[in-house]
Amino acid sequence: MRPRPVGALAMLMLAFLPAMALAQTAAACPEGRAPAGDLGIRGLRCVGPNAACAIFVADADGGLRHSFAVEPTVTEVDASFFADGAGLEVGDVLVAIDGRLITTREAGRYLASLPLDSQVSMVLRRAGRLQEVRVRSRAGCGIRSLSVVLTPDSAGGAAN
Repeated sequence: MRPRPVGALAMLMLAFLPAMALAQTAAACPEGRAPAGDLGIRGLRCVGPNAACAIFVADADGGLRHSFAVEPTVTEVDASFFADGAGLEVGDVLVAIDGRLITTREAGRYLASLPLDSQVSMVLRRAGRLQEVRVRSRAGCGIRSLSVVLTPDSAGGAAN
């Protein structure tokens, strides 16, 4: 029995739906980049006298990276990543990702371009204690906002 043209067209469309969905997601990334692995982090804040932080900075080789001079605090998460109640919480401080200290260039590059569908280990500081959380990355655009709060350097004798 020969497939009908309409049935063949429907099967062809079904085969391309995942690619079409990915293309729509790519267009949604404000930096014009293709989606990468996303961990559900939507907002971060850096606080300190030297809190030089940035997200999606272009590297000399054309890749993207994040840059954290201090350990950033999570200010917003995508709850759909943590439906089982385990995972990141607002107020968590990111310390390391897959064994890389978050304040290193290597960690910034890794976080900005995570592999899709990979299990990622994050070390967090929560309520003063270090804790490990594992999250599976999904296709997405990643961190959406970053705030930087510069505070006086208490050791440097800030002006009153």
